Amino acid sequence: MLVIEGSVSQASTAQVGHLARQANVEVITIPQPPKSGAPPEPPQAREARRAATAGRHVVLQTEPPERRPGLIPRPDYSPEPLSTVARLALRAPALFSGLVISGGDTACEVLCALRAQAICLEDALEPGVPAGRLVGGRREGLPIVLKAGAAGSE
Repeated sequence: MLVIEGSVSQASTAQVGHLARQANVEVITIPQPPKSGAPPEPPQAREARRAATAGRHVVLQTEPPERRPGLIPRPDYSPEPLSTVARLALRAPALFSGLVISGGDTACEVLCALRAQAICLEDALEPGVPAGRLVGGRREGLPIVLKAGAAGSE
């Protein structure tokens, strides 16, 4: 399973913390903003594939912004580095049996990077957390769950 956490909400931070405490989960942080002259394949993509090959679930998370009460996330935030690493990690079709994406901008970036045309909705894990399969693109039929950053429980 590949979890892509693009939200910086308190709920998402708590959810990633819960996942990180599981024995078979590897959390990989993607730096923000993107570094100029980054390699064509960021090392985090290779790290994600290595963890999946070892039988671990992978959580890709954006670098958390400084948390100061009352401030909005940094204006230089972009989901692009996260979607790039996700697309490269998903190049090996057999490694990840499903995808969970948190954060609307991140979901748009990742789905565009995978060239998905749609999601065939099949269920809702809880209100506001739809589950389905990718239609079209590089990972046709891949199970997917979407959620808003502040939605869901641990």
